[in-house]
Amino acid sequence: MALSMDEQRILAEIEQQITRDDPSLATRLTTFGLRRRRADRDERRRALVRVTALVMIAVFVIGILVAVYAAVLNSSRHRPAQTTGRGTTSAAPVNTEPNIRAPLPQHEPSR
Repeated sequence: MALSMDEQRILAEIEQQITRDDPSLATRLTTFGLRRRRADRDERRRALVRVTALVMIAVFVIGILVAVYAAVLNSSRHRPAQTTGRGTTSAAPVNTEPNIRAPLPQHEPSR
């Protein structure tokens, strides 16, 4: 509901009188809510920084875990066969010669 012209005039006169009589109160009334909005904005900014930091830490920890997991998988592939209680187990049959490849022929550079 809009104020009538008389009500708007009366409020303007009250505002002028307060400004003359008590300037500090007029300033406080003028800036009323600004500090609260500023505090809310600062709190939102701090919350955003906290969330960003937590996400970065989580990504860092997950990266480390993936690297360790990959290293463990990689090392288990290259580990020699383990022995059991009954003897050794390996991929190669027992009493066989190792598979040694002949050296590749060397090519002479063309002149």
